[in-house]
Parts: sequence; C-alpha cells; structure tokens
Amino acid sequence: MKRSTPVLHRRPALPRRSALIRIAALASSSGLPALMPPALAQAPGIPAQGLRQIPADARYGEFEILAYPEATIDGKAVRLAAGTQIRDARNMIALPSTVSGRHPALYRLDPSGQLSRVWLLAPGEIEAAQARPTGN
Repeated sequence: MKRSTPVLHRRPALPRRSALIRIAALASSSGLPALMPPALAQAPGIPAQGLRQIPADARYGEFEILAYPEATIDGKAVRLAAGTQIRDARNMIALPSTVSGRHPALYRLDPSGQLSRVWLLAPGEIEAAQARPTGN
C-alpha cells in the first residue's frame, strides 16, 4: 500500500557549538591559528591586544578588596559603588568575592568618589598602564 502523504526528510543537523570549539582547539594545536576566526585563535588566559576598551581617563593604582564593599587603591580606603564592574586580566567580569590580594589595576571613580569600574591588568599591560596618572 502506498502512502498518500510524502515522507519529509530532516535537514542535516548543524555542528554543535562544542564540536566547533573542539575543532578550533585541534586547529590551534596543529599550528593553523591563521585559519581560525580571531576570537578562537587567541591563546587561553592571554587577553587579545586591542580588544579591551579602557577609557583614557582611567587611573592606575594597586587595587585590593578588603570586605565588600570596602577596598583600597594604593593603600587609600575607597568604597565600591552599587553595580561596580570589575574586569579580570582576561576581560571577564569578576565578582568582588572572587578577587583577593593586591592587583595592579586601572580604575574609574563615579561623581561621588566611589569605584565604578576596575580593570585588573595582565602582566603585559602593566608597563603601559603605569604611564597613566595615578590616583594621588
């Protein structure tokens, strides 16, 4: 007996994101990073140059969180503003509870004098950042 309705065939599934990441990892380990998109060609743990958008008026200092929302910049007490954004050396948002110790950083204060933005610096960024004005 013949079917009266046609059988619909499924389209082939697109590769999953995890498969694309594995392919990118394999290509980078085989020396083919030039064939990958720049976002995937970047070595893990090292920020891509030119991707961090840090404002020119950000100041340099040694940043340390004491007990949230209290922190210090170069040993001076400062308070974190509501909604403070802390970016780690990989330019990922870091929760204040995950940041410990003293870190070289660039920062911006809001109009009330509280920290509004903090960028923790990677080792390669420190020298250029030290040429900026400090909070003194």
